[in-house]
Amino acid sequence: MKLRIDFERNATSISNDTAEKIARMIDTLADEDERFLIVSYANATGTAEQNKTISKKHVLSVASSITGNREKPISIQAVHLGPSERFNSETLSHDAIIEIWSLGKNPKQ
Repeated sequence: MKLRIDFERNATSISNDTAEKIARMIDTLADEDERFLIVSYANATGTAEQNKTISKKHVLSVASSITGNREKPISIQAVHLGPSERFNSETLSHDAIIEIWSLGKNPKQ
């Protein structure tokens, strides 16, 4: 399962509506063994360093929403993949696209 979040230009926080969508996804899937990956894509504007910095802020905003008020810890990893062709004529106004991927349960050790 995957949830996509588009960040508008110069925005670094998520809306209440987006936070609710994230919470519903996490509540549906999460238990102590579930793993999640936050994947960050940047548009091709700006320098690589600028894109990495803004993507880090986006990932932290989403991760905070996921872990926010949870009683049990959740396994979250994040990766920034840099400029992406996921941007097209409809998404050029966005700074970044964040995807939350459910990776399934942790393998038993």
